[in-house]
Amino acid sequence: MKLVKAISFIILANTLIFAKTLSNEDLSKLDTFTKINAKVTSSVLIAKNMELYLVEGKDNKGQAFNVVIDKDGKYLFLTNKVINTKTQTQVSIPIDISILKGKELFTYGTGKREINVFTDPECPYCHKFEASWEKIKQDVKINVFLFNLDFHKNANAMSRWILSAKTKEEKAKRLSDIGKGSTEYKKAKFTNDEINKLNKLINESKALGTKLGVKGTPSIYDMQGKSINWTSLIK
Repeated sequence: MKLVKAISFIILANTLIFAKTLSNEDLSKLDTFTKINAKVTSSVLIAKNMELYLVEGKDNKGQAFNVVIDKDGKYLFLTNKVINTKTQTQVSIPIDISILKGKELFTYGTGKREINVFTDPECPYCHKFEASWEKIKQDVKINVFLFNLDFHKNANAMSRWILSAKTKEEKAKRLSDIGKGSTEYKKAKFTNDEINKLNKLINESKALGTKLGVKGTPSIYDMQGKSINWTSLIK
């Protein structure tokens, strides 16, 4: 009897260790989601021992949802945030950032750690983050993208002045100067053709952010697609 129990325990342990990680399609088939014709679009296993998944998706009305669910769909936790208590960081679902490769408007820094930053030159929170770039430039390489918020009426004019600079160093300086209160962008004069070309760059950059789900600035992603809180970079 003891031998049978031992074998059963080994089988159970191996089952747990080698349990298949559910795909987005697998999770979408759970009754919890099929009942409302919802579709899981992204997911991450956040607790292997309990087989809990943080999932994102859309319901039958097209509304986005962010929940935690177990592998059988017996328990559903409605939440906007999952915090790792050990690291005090938010657990997020990595996104596919392959569309960003080679599309940055300019880069700043020479560090081995590479990040992608969506910023708005009229955003006060972005100014606070950008003020730290000089201190971290040897540790981090920043790929800069613009995501101008609609209610920032001067952001596009600021962006045109930034992007009209000839070098990446000058572009970064102009971005920094605006954060310090510079209004030199108001003196910039461009032909209609130049304005159209610069606006195209601005719109294409924002379109990339929209496709990734960027909603505010600054939004930062590492090269694995994990979202980063900007304050963690300047500690």
